[in-house]
Amino acid sequence: MVIPTVLRPSRIQGIGLFSSRDVEAGETVWFETPQSIRRYTEKERAEVMGTLFWDFLEKYAIVEDGIYILNMDDARFINHSEDPNIAPTDSSGKTYVAVRDIVEGEELTCDYRIFEGEGFEGF
Repeated sequence: MVIPTVLRPSRIQGIGLFSSRDVEAGETVWFETPQSIRRYTEKERAEVMGTLFWDFLEKYAIVEDGIYILNMDDARFINHSEDPNIAPTDSSGKTYVAVRDIVEGEELTCDYRIFEGEGFEGF
């Protein structure tokens, strides 16, 4: 995360990620680094990983072209909203910015439909 954040119970789902300071619209809040994302292939699934880990990936990873993409930093606690306060800057999803001003203590949210498609109905 580029901005300071804290984990807290969420009214949306489980644990959420909350801003620890005011954030201006357009400000970068997260970008992908080699440490923030891990990719797993079907080959790794077949050869190395146990069932419990793959159950975890099935629930929490994004799958693109047979590659499981898992967020390894606190951004994994960003919950879904159809009225999100952060969004990717382009289709790569490698940088997220505030789409409006965010006040200190506000939960960070994004629209999961950008990953899951229009058929995503939430939890």
